[in-house]
Amino acid sequence: MHQDICSLCNELVYNGMLKCADDNVKNTNLNLPYYPGKVLQPLSSGVNIPFHWLRHAINPYRPVVFVNTDGIKLEKSPEPCHAVSHTHTCLHDATCSSSSFQPLEREQRTKTANGRRINETEATLVATVVQAFSNCGLNSRNMAIICPYRSQLSLMGARSDLSSLSGLEMCTVDRFQGRDREVIIIPFVRSNAGGKVGSLLKDFRRINVAFSRAKKKLVLIGSFQTLYKGSDILRPILDYIEQKKWVLDLQANSHSIYEN
Repeated sequence: MHQDICSLCNELVYNGMLKCADDNVKNTNLNLPYYPGKVLQPLSSGVNIPFHWLRHAINPYRPVVFVNTDGIKLEKSPEPCHAVSHTHTCLHDATCSSSSFQPLEREQRTKTANGRRINETEATLVATVVQAFSNCGLNSRNMAIICPYRSQLSLMGARSDLSSLSGLEMCTVDRFQGRDREVIIIPFVRSNAGGKVGSLLKDFRRINVAFSRAKKKLVLIGSFQTLYKGSDILRPILDYIEQKKWVLDLQANSHSIYEN
């Protein structure tokens, strides 16, 4: 795996003992032959958009990226915002205000089950990222989506823009153990003001397995604020990601500016 992904796993479990196979492996970036020319373009034609978050999310020279959803607003805003900030704001800082935070997860209620958590916004972001990788020349067989929640996997599996891609795997951590892909995308789903993350996101073994499945690119999608507040396991990892400047902050309508 790439040395940046390796360093993340070392922060979580291995205390620096995990080593890349050789220098060639640890420094090899993802091959995207049509990047950045084939990255999806925003829908708002004619608008001067200096910074596309998607271009940075799939950048092959950024092996690890945390796509932070905390700035997204589901309601329509009067002034469309098409960019993400270049510098990440420390959402866990005591001086930071969370008054603008909007939870994105919701409870799924069906005839057979209640209380299952889904996040439609993250499903859209995942589909957008997958499509951008595909457009830039990555075979869908070299990608996988690992998600801790089966309800979210069902939600994503119902999307034709994901289910139609031959070879793209979407599964839980346990089902993917022992295999790897060039690109792993992990939606964390949980997004709430109370920092409730459940037991799955407090299991360092599962988190480590998910992270270590990526060989060249690891895309994490979630609420930085929720995960930092709710998971003692993820908190030091998020500190490390922030220190490395691997956080990509989305803004109000980042989830809706690209056509899937």
